[in-house]
Amino acid sequence: WTLGFFYSDSEVAGKATRWFLTPFPAPFDQDTQETTYTMDSENYAFFGSLTKDLNERDKLTVGLRYDKFQKDLQRTKTSQLAAASTHAGSKDFSSFSPSLTWERALSDQLVGVARVSHVEKPGGYSAFTDTASQIQFAEEETVAYELGLQFKPSENWGLNVTAYLNDIENYQFEMPVTGSTDYYVANADEVKAKGLEIEGYYKPSADLTFSALYGLCDSEYKQFNALAALTGKQVSFVPDHTLSFSLSYENDEDFFWQVGSRTIGDTTYWDGSGTNSEDAIDTYTLLDARFGVERNGWEISVFATNLTDEEYYTSLVSSMSYLGAAPGVVGSPRVLGLSVSREF
Repeated sequence: WTLGFFYSDSEVAGKATRWFLTPFPAPFDQDTQETTYTMDSENYAFFGSLTKDLNERDKLTVGLRYDKFQKDLQRTKTSQLAAASTHAGSKDFSSFSPSLTWERALSDQLVGVARVSHVEKPGGYSAFTDTASQIQFAEEETVAYELGLQFKPSENWGLNVTAYLNDIENYQFEMPVTGSTDYYVANADEVKAKGLEIEGYYKPSADLTFSALYGLCDSEYKQFNALAALTGKQVSFVPDHTLSFSLSYENDEDFFWQVGSRTIGDTTYWDGSGTNSEDAIDTYTLLDARFGVERNGWEISVFATNLTDEEYYTSLVSSMSYLGAAPGVVGSPRVLGLSVSREF
C-alpha cells in the first residue's frame, strides 16, 4: 500500500502583444492588442493505493485521489480599435479520482491487465477572450476503460498491447472565436475517444535496444449543444495516429547514443462553423539524435532535433480565415546543441 500528499502553488504572469491586419478599410486596417494577466493556482491532494494478491495468478489494485484547487484570474486587454476590458474571477474546484486494476498471469510469459478509472480535471479561466461567459470553463470528467496484454517471452524482447475507451463529459479544449482574435477554453458536452496502443522492444545485444510505439486514436465530439455543427467531427488538436521508433546504445564505459523518429498523424482545428475542413495539419515526421558520455554523476552530450529540418506546424488558428489561410504556430527547425548535467 502507499499513501501520499501533494501540494503546489503557482503564479503565471503573462503579457501578449498582437499586431495584425483587419478586414476594415484604413485607418482601421490594422490593430495592436495587448493582454496582461495573472493566473494563480493552488492545489493540494491526498492519494493512496492498495495492492492485494488474490491468489498465485491474480492481483488487484485499488486507488483513490482527492484534489482541492483554488484558481484566480486578473486580466486586462487594450486595443487601438476598442475600449479596454478587464476581467477577474476566483473559484474553488474539488475532485475524487478512483481507479481499479486487475492483473492476471495467463502464463509465465503473458499477463492480462484490466483497468477502469474515473478522473476529474479541474476547471479554470481563459486569459484570451473578451466574452464574459467564456472566461470560466467547467470541470472535465473522464471514465476510462483499458484492456491490455503484456508479453515478455525473454529478456531480449517484449510486447505490450492496450485497447482503451474514454468517455469524457465537459471536455476541455482550446477554441477560437469565428471572425475574431479571441481565443478561449471551451467545454464540449460529450467526447468519446477509443484506440489501440502497441509498444515493443528488441535487444539484439546487451548494449543495443530497438523500441517502437504505435498509437491509433478515433476521437469524436459526440454531443456539443453550444456548437452543434461540431457534433460528429474529429476532436481538435488530437492526431489520428502517432508512431515512434528509437535505436539506442549504451556500453559498460558509459558511452551512449540514440537515434529516433516521431510521426504525428493528421490533426484538425475546427472553428465554430464546423465547415473549415481545410484547416488541418497533415502527417509529419521528425528525426532526432543524441550521443554522449556519463561518468561520476556527470553527463555530457551532443543532441540534434529535427535533423531533416522538416517544415511543419504544431497548431492553427482557424478563426482568422479572412486572411486567406489559417495562421499557425510554426514548429521548431533543426536544432544542434550541447548539454551538460550533474546528478547528485
